[in-house]
Amino acid sequence: MKLEVKEGIKITIHNKDTGRGCYYSEDDWDIEAVAPTYEEAIELIIPKYIESGIYAYGNYISGVKYVTYNGTQCVIDDTDKTPSIYKDKNVINDIKEHPLYEKLSLKKIKKAEALMRENQRKQKIAKENKERKLLKELKKKYDE
Repeated sequence: MKLEVKEGIKITIHNKDTGRGCYYSEDDWDIEAVAPTYEEAIELIIPKYIESGIYAYGNYISGVKYVTYNGTQCVIDDTDKTPSIYKDKNVINDIKEHPLYEKLSLKKIKKAEALMRENQRKQKIAKENKERKLLKELKKKYDE
């Protein structure tokens, strides 16, 4: 098998893992995307970012060399340097201004609203069933 080494961009979004001077390991996470271009990396990171639903605190862009194996990008060389053309990029703003972000955000909101309506419907049915049962018990007790 022959693998082709490609050059690209890696975007890493990191959350705020400290609060009140303390480090919280459970809040230490990164979301990463590797792609040939900055725009493609943004598109890859958006679904993960929306799904996480957590406030992003920092981001990092670096140039990488990677191979694609079984549909997964494997980084083989990370320069740990932001390419000069991306130094002034604000990744979070670029994500939030992307049409895919709006589309997936609306989809997530609609899904949450539908779930909330379904839960309310189930609670209403459970309450009615409980009231019917109580009514039967009261009728039985006072009709005797």
